[in-house]
Amino acid sequence: MALSFFLSYAIAGLVGGVSTGLVLRWVEPAIRWSQVIGIAVGWAVAVVLGGFFPSGVISGAVAGALGAGVLYAVLRRART
Repeated sequence: MALSFFLSYAIAGLVGGVSTGLVLRWVEPAIRWSQVIGIAVGWAVAVVLGGFFPSGVISGAVAGALGAGVLYAVLRRART
């Protein structure tokens, strides 16, 4: 696979993760900036890994499941 594949998917995941993190920080000020970065990086990795599947439905399901797992882990740490 080409480098542009990884870069485009990673950028898409970062944008989505940063957007999600910023909204969470706006709603819940207890969310720290390091957690926003963790969400963004987690979503970037999830989208890149999901991109390896040929079907768009499977790819989206894998990326969504991985991203949701990362988000859950970060939010769980924020509450403790």
